[in-house]
Amino acid sequence: MLHDLRLHDLFFCLFQEQRRRDRYLGCLERYYGEAGRVAGERFSSDDLSKDHMAENYPLTGLAVDEAAGVVVHTPEHSSASWRWKPVR
Repeated sequence: MLHDLRLHDLFFCLFQEQRRRDRYLGCLERYYGEAGRVAGERFSSDDLSKDHMAENYPLTGLAVDEAAGVVVHTPEHSSASWRWKPVR
C-alpha cells in the first residue's frame, strides 16, 4: 500500500544516515537524469527546499521498481501522471 508518492525525504534521510551521499545522488540521476543529480547536490547544500525536492524528485520509483504491484487509495495516486521510468 503506497500512502504517499513523495518519498524523497525518506530516502534522503536513509542515505544520509548510512553516509551514502553517492548512492543518493546516483538514484536521483537514475530516475531524473543529470538534472536530478544537480538538484540533489543543490539540496545537500541547502540551495533547494525539501518541498521542492519532494514535488519534483519524489523518488517513488526507488520504492516500487521491484514490486509486483502497487496499491494506492486516492484518485491522484492512481492517475497516469505520477508514473515513472528510470533514465537509462
